[in-house]
Amino acid sequence: MIIAIILGMGVILPTTTVKLNAQEPPIYFEQISVTKGLPHSMVYSILQDSAGFLWFGTYGGLARYDGIKFQVYTFDPDDDTSLSSNSVYTIFEDSKKRIWVGTDGGGLNLLDFKQDSFIRFQNNENETSLSNNQVRSIAEDEVGNIWVGTAEGLNCLDTVTGCFSRYYQVSDFSGLSSQNIFSLLVDKYDRLWVGTADGLNLYLPASDSFLHYLPDSRNPNSISEGPIVSLCEDNQGQIWIGSFVDGLDVFNPDTTLFNHFRSTSNPISLSDNTIYSIYQDTEGFVWVGTANGLNRYDYETNEFRRIYNNPGDPASLSNNRVRAIYQDRSGLVWIGTYGGGICKLDPREDAFRLYYNIAGDSNSLSNNLVFTILEDDKGSIWAGTDGGGLNQLQADGTFKTYYFQVENLFQMNINSIRALYQSPSGIIWVGTLAGLIKFDPEDGSFKHYPLGGLSGNSVRAIYEDHSGRLWI
Repeated sequence: MIIAIILGMGVILPTTTVKLNAQEPPIYFEQISVTKGLPHSMVYSILQDSAGFLWFGTYGGLARYDGIKFQVYTFDPDDDTSLSSNSVYTIFEDSKKRIWVGTDGGGLNLLDFKQDSFIRFQNNENETSLSNNQVRSIAEDEVGNIWVGTAEGLNCLDTVTGCFSRYYQVSDFSGLSSQNIFSLLVDKYDRLWVGTADGLNLYLPASDSFLHYLPDSRNPNSISEGPIVSLCEDNQGQIWIGSFVDGLDVFNPDTTLFNHFRSTSNPISLSDNTIYSIYQDTEGFVWVGTANGLNRYDYETNEFRRIYNNPGDPASLSNNRVRAIYQDRSGLVWIGTYGGGICKLDPREDAFRLYYNIAGDSNSLSNNLVFTILEDDKGSIWAGTDGGGLNQLQADGTFKTYYFQVENLFQMNINSIRALYQSPSGIIWVGTLAGLIKFDPEDGSFKHYPLGGLSGNSVRAIYEDHSGRLWI
C-alpha cells in the first residue's frame, strides 16, 4: 500500500545539496589564480615564514598571503627601496627571521619589515659585490653566512660587513665545476651542496675548495647529465637531485653512489625527465615537479604516482609544468605552476574519493547537484541527481547512469530525484519531481507511479513501516 502525506501549501521542504566530483586519480586541488589576487600565473618559489605567512615568488612580483588576501610587492623604477625586479626566482628566511628574495636580473633583496621596503644587493664594479644579478638559490650555513647562487658564480655574504666572497670555476679544479649555479642545499650536517650546470659540488670549508661529482658515461652509478636545478635532503639523509634534462638521482653521501629514476612508458615511473622541484612531506612522500606533471614517490612501493592537469576538471592540477612545491606547518601542500598559478592540496582529504561531472565523460557523475544518497544492501552507492537521473558507483570509481524515460512526461522532472529508499525486498524506491519510481537494481527495470491529487507529484521522502506500507 502506498500512502501519500499531504503537506500544507506554501511549505518548502529543506534539502541538502551535495556537489560530488569524480576524478582519476582521486587527489583534489584548490586552484588559486590571478583572479584571487596572485600577481602572476607563473609561480617560481614558495615559502612559509616563521610568522605563518606564505610567500610566493612569481613572474609578476612577490606575494605575501595570509590565507585570505595577497599583499603584492613589485618593482618601481622611481623607488630604489622597492623590489629590484618583478621576476622572483627564490625566497629564503634565515635564522634571524629575515626574508631574502632572489630575482632574475635584479640581484638579491632583503626585506625591511619595519619600513616595508627592500635593501638591494646587486652586482657593480666592486669585487665584494654580488657576482651576478640573476639569483637562483639562497642558503644559510651554521655560522649565519648567506650563500647565493647566481648565473655567474657562487657568493658568500658576510651579513655583518655586507661584503660578498665570490667563488668561480678555476683551472686547478679546486673551484666550482661550473660557475653557472642553479641550486643550493645545506644538509643536516651543515654541508653545503651546490647544483651547477655541470655536476654536483660539495664545499670543503677547511680548504675553501670544492669536491666535484661529475657525469661519467663509463660509470652507471655516477650523476646524471644536465644542469642540477633542484636539491632536496630526505629524512634518511639522502640527497635528491633534479636534472633539467636527465631525470632524477638519489645520492647516498656515505656510499657516493647515485640511483637513477627516469621517465619510461611504465606508468609508475617518473612522468618526465625535466625536473623543476623536489620536496619531501611530513608523511615521507617525495613530491617531484616536472615539465609534464607532478609526481609523488612512495618509498614502500618504489613507485611514482603521476598527477596531471585535466582541462575538463577544475579540481585537477592547474598546469603540468610544476615549478615549486612546499608543505606548510598545517600540513597543506602548495604547488606553484608555470602558467596555472597555485594549487593547494590537503593530503588528509586523500582518504576521501571526491566525485563530480566531467564534461564529455559519460562514466563520471551525470550531474553535480546531488540531493540524495543511498547505500543498498549489497554495499553499492546510489546518487540521485537534479535532472541527471540515478547514478550507481562502480567498483572502478566510475558511474553507471540510469536515465528514466516515461511517455508524456517532462524528462527533466522524472530525472530530478529527491529521495531514495530500499525496501527489504531489495527494490529501490525513487522519489522524483514527477512521481514515484519502483526500480529493480538487478535488471534496471522500473515502473512509474504518478501521484497527482492534492499531494502533487513531487516526492521528497520515502519510508516503509513494519506493515509494509510505503509512506511518501
